[in-house]
Amino acid sequence: MTRVEAHVKAIGAVKKRADREELDRAFIEDMGTDFRDLKDELRFAKGDAFISKDFVTLAAWVGTTAAAAALFGDFSMSGVVGVSGSAVSLLGVLGGMTKLSKSRREIMRKHPMAYLYELKR
Repeated sequence: MTRVEAHVKAIGAVKKRADREELDRAFIEDMGTDFRDLKDELRFAKGDAFISKDFVTLAAWVGTTAAAAALFGDFSMSGVVGVSGSAVSLLGVLGGMTKLSKSRREIMRKHPMAYLYELKR
């Protein structure tokens, strides 16, 4: 919010309308750039989370099970992976989601346009 507060102070200090309009124009441009940067950073963070080894492993297991079930009828992946392997993978996915959530929170905290992004969602 400090950038918004700084802008309000700056426009309060100018006397000429042209100066205020220039400050407004620059502020709008800065906020637009910040908003685009915010969206890009969030997209990259989500992409990093979904290409982690835990998500890829889980997707491979689910895909293999679905393909085997389609080809061979009833097929259980538990015989191949085991209960402990499944548990470790699921815990890895939960850990990945936690990392994504923390990353998202840090990204949102450093961008002044985060509130607008949340409203737009």
